[in-house]
Amino acid sequence: MTMSNTSQNDDIETASPVDARTEIALSTIIEVNHASFLDAFVRNYTQQPGNFMDLALKDRHVYRHDPLLSVFSWEPITSFMTSRAGQLIALLVAVPWLVVRIYEVAALRQQDFFFPSISSMHVILEPRAIPSNVSCGWDARLELLSWFFPPLALLMAGIGAALDRVQWVNKIFVFFGALDAACNMLIFLRLEVRGDYHKTMLGTPSFLFLLVAVKDVLLFPGPLLYSESSAIELGLLSNVVYACAAGAWLVSYQSIIVIIVLSMVLMLRRALVYRGERMIAGDRAAFCREWEGLADRSKEAIQHLSKQVREYTSTMAERVARADDETAEDAEARSSLRQLHTLYGSGRSLTETVQKGTFVVEQRSAAGPVNSLDQLYAHAVLIEPIFREKALGLAAEAKGMIPLRLSADDKREYVRLEDIRGDVILMRHVEWPRIKNVDRAIDKILRLCDGQTSRLLDVVRQCIVFERLEDLCECLERILGDPEIVVMRIKNRLDPSFDARTTGGYRDVAVNLRVVTERTRELGVAGHVCELRLGVMGMHVLSTRERRLRYRGVKQVLRYERAWWSKEKVCSKVENVSIQVSMSQVSESIESTQEGLSRAQGRMQTFEQCDDCPQSSFMKYKGKYPGGIMDEKLRNIVTGIQNTMTSSVIFSSNPVKNTLQKVTTQVVLLAVAGFLTYMYVASLNVSGFLENKATSVYVARLHIQEYRDQAPRASIPSASVSNFSLMLDSCNQRSPASTKTVNNTLYFFFAPPAEANGWHFSLNPDKQLAGYDPIAFNLSILERPVGSGEEVESVSGKAWKDWTSFSCRERPGMGVCKEGEAYRGARMYFNVQYLVFRILAILISIIQPLVCILAVVTARLGYRRVPKTMFASLFHVVGVFEIFFFAVGNETTGSGLIWGIGDLSFGMVIEFREQYMMTVLPFYSIFTSVGVSSLVTHGYKRVPDISNLGWSNFPLIAMWLYFTIGRKLHLHRAFKNVKSELLKYNDLWESLSSSQTSRLTLERIGQLVSQVQVPTRLAQSRVHDPDSPLEESSSPLEWMLRKSQGGSFSLRVPSKSVWPLSKDPRVVSLDQLYAQAVFADPIFRKKVQELAEESRGLFPALPSGSEGLVECIGWREAKEDEELQQRIRWAPMKSVDRAVEKLVRSYNNDVSRLLDVVRQCIVFEQLEDLCECLERILGDPEIVVMRIKNRLDPSFDARTTGGYRDVAVNLRVVTERTRELGVAGHVCELQLLVKGFMDLRTTEGHKRYVAYRNLRCE
Repeated sequence: MTMSNTSQNDDIETASPVDARTEIALSTIIEVNHASFLDAFVRNYTQQPGNFMDLALKDRHVYRHDPLLSVFSWEPITSFMTSRAGQLIALLVAVPWLVVRIYEVAALRQQDFFFPSISSMHVILEPRAIPSNVSCGWDARLELLSWFFPPLALLMAGIGAALDRVQWVNKIFVFFGALDAACNMLIFLRLEVRGDYHKTMLGTPSFLFLLVAVKDVLLFPGPLLYSESSAIELGLLSNVVYACAAGAWLVSYQSIIVIIVLSMVLMLRRALVYRGERMIAGDRAAFCREWEGLADRSKEAIQHLSKQVREYTSTMAERVARADDETAEDAEARSSLRQLHTLYGSGRSLTETVQKGTFVVEQRSAAGPVNSLDQLYAHAVLIEPIFREKALGLAAEAKGMIPLRLSADDKREYVRLEDIRGDVILMRHVEWPRIKNVDRAIDKILRLCDGQTSRLLDVVRQCIVFERLEDLCECLERILGDPEIVVMRIKNRLDPSFDARTTGGYRDVAVNLRVVTERTRELGVAGHVCELRLGVMGMHVLSTRERRLRYRGVKQVLRYERAWWSKEKVCSKVENVSIQVSMSQVSESIESTQEGLSRAQGRMQTFEQCDDCPQSSFMKYKGKYPGGIMDEKLRNIVTGIQNTMTSSVIFSSNPVKNTLQKVTTQVVLLAVAGFLTYMYVASLNVSGFLENKATSVYVARLHIQEYRDQAPRASIPSASVSNFSLMLDSCNQRSPASTKTVNNTLYFFFAPPAEANGWHFSLNPDKQLAGYDPIAFNLSILERPVGSGEEVESVSGKAWKDWTSFSCRERPGMGVCKEGEAYRGARMYFNVQYLVFRILAILISIIQPLVCILAVVTARLGYRRVPKTMFASLFHVVGVFEIFFFAVGNETTGSGLIWGIGDLSFGMVIEFREQYMMTVLPFYSIFTSVGVSSLVTHGYKRVPDISNLGWSNFPLIAMWLYFTIGRKLHLHRAFKNVKSELLKYNDLWESLSSSQTSRLTLERIGQLVSQVQVPTRLAQSRVHDPDSPLEESSSPLEWMLRKSQGGSFSLRVPSKSVWPLSKDPRVVSLDQLYAQAVFADPIFRKKVQELAEESRGLFPALPSGSEGLVECIGWREAKEDEELQQRIRWAPMKSVDRAVEKLVRSYNNDVSRLLDVVRQCIVFEQLEDLCECLERILGDPEIVVMRIKNRLDPSFDARTTGGYRDVAVNLRVVTERTRELGVAGHVCELQLLVKGFMDLRTTEGHKRYVAYRNLRCE
């Protein structure tokens, strides 16, 4: 044995090639270790969702450990908001910010600016002069609205992150940024078009609105849509630009605060870098001393190594392209993976090339970059033993050494393979690099790989240590010359020009490579990039566990700093990758996997040595497709309803969600949106709404009916009304050109006419003249000029338009109606603008056609829940506002309350219990129409109008009748399609059940069925017995699945706790269900064969002649006859397309309710044999019967199955092997049927039954 302190000369003299015995011992250990690891890895997918690693990556839980390191993240906002500290800070900042904004808006009412809310009158006690060049219309209101966007965005982002929806964070900021940009651009355009206003009432000049819109799009938060990497810098720049531009006009306290905070964040980043460098300063010094000694001893070898790497790098792109030439199999795989429909998202793949060149270093499969972590680890498990064998071969050829740890401390020894030939005990102490821990992989992807899984290149890694640098150069030459190795990248940290600060002083050579052999191509892992570290013993000895952990804690800090100050150019390119797959391809892969299972069925106990074993077949499938591909197909519910009529879909388990995916429904919704838009535009006076009821006033007439002192007067005293002006949007005033008094009426003339939607006058400030105050008056306006020679008082009363009527007798509680010095000189505002309730009512009217359009758009974009919520908001959102209007007294008849209760209740049914929508719909229409009409007619004392019944009820009832009647017609037509088969099956059933023996047997079957206690909720489960030790996590996976623990700059190590399984034992993932099915199927088939042999059962088989009739072969005869076994037609696993159809149509997408993915049937000549088989099933200790559907019961309505009858047994096979594989909880289905029913089954009859099933939406 060669220890770490052995001299180099002695080591060289004793070097010898590895003999065959060493290779055999080594390969045996690798095979055994890999077999146990493969078994455990595959079994894990029977216990977890099919994309559980991708889900963990998506959740961003890694960020919760180190909130300070978010300043170094490629997505700093998302990472900070993921931490609890970030969520708390967001709450503590957003809520007070909103309160301040609300207070500022409320304070405007105490000044000269009046915003009508629920009253058309407003009194200002201390009026001030109003500037004439400011705008107070919709542009001012939009500006006030934009004040609330930043705090609302911060609050909603914090709430979304707290709800584990971290992917919403940057989208929320982008959404509110887009709203802010749109509002500011509208304000700018309105101010520029009108021309007479240069700023809003808040003093903001028009050009600042354009600046805000531009910076929202170009600086922050617009760029978050593409990348967050520079969010801090762009946010700082955005606020600096705005503060500087606005400085001459106003003080932007918000921007100043943001500038201070972001500057402190940048200072914190610099401080953390400094702290990190200090933490590893001692380690770096030790490595640097070793490097100086190495550089002095091996100067020529270092120069040779650098030259070697440079020469290879210059031709690397050409070599890789030549090695990546597709085989026919690769081309076929790539073609099959890019068909029809995008299942794994349209993920944007931003890849980086660190070496100078034009190619991309990334993990790849036949379909392109590997962007699924589950798929990447499936590759890793398959490639790891092949890569390890290759690495050890290189070590043996180049005098490489392997670390050996014999004690619990960190001291390592280094040996050559020939020194431990045949010593199995020492081989078990070899420090083999494990497959990268998943939690650590997620950490690295998020912190160092910009969230791109394809850039994680060291999941599979090995290390070779050399005493001499010359041996390392020799090993690198062998790697570059190996025809089975494609080198993708070489990180030569032994180059003198390399800045070792980024690695804490440690130096080695890291080679990223692919192993391209027939075997790796066959497994689909020839594109997987592994990492081989070539280290020098002096450096490697210094790399202790404590030093590695310290460096890991500051690794992100050091590398981030390098990206900013380094002169090295980083070449990047954007590549849009969408892995496209049709479910027929997936089904074919499942079927081919199942064929492999069949071939391996007889070798279940020796699967470690079998290429066709279930584990190997399953891993090939997992490596071919992204994780969760079936679940993604299930979420794309169009597949499940594309062959079903809309009138049938409306009665499925998800009627609204499914129906909204039908083109017919989408066309109808667009038509409804068009009709509602036309109706509301015609009735709501949209132009008046946009102009806020402003009109041209030529003459205003003020008629005073009563004074405070109640004294009658023949004319209006001059001290009664002063400072009369018309107002536009509460702040722009126009004084009259002239006035005229006629008795108690004042006429105010405006030339040119004044655009106005309100008016005001001031009370006399002299308290001695308080008796002259008008307390009852009326104002009306004339919207045309007074004719030549026409007296204004002679104008017809119909020409005058009433604006305001006021009387203190009607409002005695108002302060202005009471005598008091506080109201001397007060200004009284009156307006005719839309009040808040009217504005809300108009907005609700606009929302209704809008949500119809959004429901269609989101459905076309592939969303499932959002379209349903949009459709439901037609009812529950409107209902909330209707109840609100009634509660505040805006609606007094009570009809609004009836409509509100009805709309809210029906909307909630659609949102949360949509399967009952068609049942509740007629009751909703009856409740609203009868309730409202009875209130309006006071208990039907008069005949109600049609409008009292509610116009919306008529199309809803028509829709309900259409779907209900259409459903009945479709069912009738479907029944006619299978009527001929139904008659045949009924005749067979009558003859079968006519004899006394058969009736006794049927009674016995009924008794057996009654013995089975069906659980309250029958569901697929990931475990059968949670307390069983065989159903705990497998030890070979513990390192890979351990959860990391530790905080910023801590010794971050994997803990002893493995990722916890869900407390709910039900299967929630379709990928997980099929993973169970892959392993349960051969075991279940073997059990079925045993049952058939014991009870004289038969199996369907391919016909031997040309008649084409279905034959049945007994298992007793076929057991010993290979030819007969080949003819048997074993039931395949349920196709993914059909599984999706069933889940979408009948099971509300609940995967745990799908119980027949694995199924078989046994045919019996005699009914008595069927009964005997059922008895054996119930008595088998390895079978747990979950449910029996006895379609041979005389009371069974066979019309639902087209006349077909059998006994369907749902069961679990519970053995030691199924517990080991984690499929003891998987429910299979065994159909027991009489041969007569099998003989009547035809291909054409089955097609008619499928059509019948589609019409019923089952």
